[in-house]
Amino acid sequence: MGTIACQNRADRSAFQEGRHAPAVRVLAVVADADARKAFVETLEALGYAVQAAGSAAEALELPGGAPDVVLSELELPDGSGARLLERLRSRPGWSDVPGVAILPAGWSEPTHRLERAGFVRFLPKPVCLPDLHAALQEAVRVGV
Repeated sequence: MGTIACQNRADRSAFQEGRHAPAVRVLAVVADADARKAFVETLEALGYAVQAAGSAAEALELPGGAPDVVLSELELPDGSGARLLERLRSRPGWSDVPGVAILPAGWSEPTHRLERAGFVRFLPKPVCLPDLHAALQEAVRVGV
């Protein structure tokens, strides 16, 4: 677990005041079931509409249209988050969907390959709630 840090009640309630994000649709792709649940609950509490998947295959099978932003771990059980975003963005109506990458702890590699895949923001683990919210909002504003 430990994927979302800065998540105590005081931090969450102080952060939530006036910072809701209604109508922003997020596809969250997080491998660990407990971490995925924490992301979904946290994002929904902030007003995001969330679809979640635990693998690239599961994300590719979800029904519905394009979200406003894809939040994905880079290391998925069945492949790369970068490759997943490329595949999603190749679908009709998905080409402009930006991505926010959840980087493995200690990540030190350049991000240009990830940027080419469509990621516009990068969050190292553990993810802090205010950083998560800001990255999603910036990704939606900036787009690709």
